[in-house]
Amino acid sequence: MSAGSRKKYEAGTIGSIYPVRCVTRRLVMFNSHLPPLERIIWGTQIGLLVVGRAELRTLSPLVPFVVISITDPDKPDAEIIPSDFLNGVLRLKFDDAEGTEIGHPAHILMSMQDAHLVLAFVESHLAAVQLIVCQCEAGVSRSAGVAAALANILHGEDQFFFDHYWPNRLVYRLLVTQGGFLHTKKCEPEQTGSR
Repeated sequence: MSAGSRKKYEAGTIGSIYPVRCVTRRLVMFNSHLPPLERIIWGTQIGLLVVGRAELRTLSPLVPFVVISITDPDKPDAEIIPSDFLNGVLRLKFDDAEGTEIGHPAHILMSMQDAHLVLAFVESHLAAVQLIVCQCEAGVSRSAGVAAALANILHGEDQFFFDHYWPNRLVYRLLVTQGGFLHTKKCEPEQTGSR
């Protein structure tokens, strides 16, 4: 990670993260034992957090936040704790697949419509929240693809998520190619007029 990346992505207690590849070539975060709120990656404008279904069930940030929840098509919606800080939830259902898997034609992939929903949801909440929680079943691929794409679009830097997760490339690509309009809507400070 470059010095510029470290400057943009600081996490108070995140420490060193060492990815470990399993036999299935999925990434496992070495520090997954840390509580989710200690894994928030704070960009220059907004924080991003990648979690799995089980972690979302117990998550209660004390800053204004939204949740982008992605579940398998055949699973129930992920449970979210009610909170005064929760400003909105976007729920999507698609498989953790990239469309390149041989022998699995029945996968439901992220669609262009899903990408537009994510971007419109983020745009509508951007000025009011400090944290975007990205959740999928395991908190490794689909949610990391969303977080990496949002980091790229909003902060111009996504390497952290590729170094420490296994972002779904289809999710990432669909969001980044459609996210240009958010570049102009970054969380700029409100301008104050003279009194």
